Amino acid sequence: MNKITIKDYINNSGYKQKWIAKQLGISSAMLSLQLKGLRKMKPLQASKLCEILKIPDSIYLNESGYI
Repeated sequence: MNKITIKDYINNSGYKQKWIAKQLGISSAMLSLQLKGLRKMKPLQASKLCEILKIPDSIYLNESGYI
């Protein structure tokens, strides 16, 4: 079974990463680094991202290793 990633949710949402980054108050380059796992997303940003994508916080928190 294939694991669905946060990036998959973003791609399926129809939102552009640039727009999501703006909503989070970060650059699109930083969002890209966070989605690749090269930088940690702050918990409040992760919560906001989940709110934008209309997914439970636990999906991102599990994927990113917060829980």
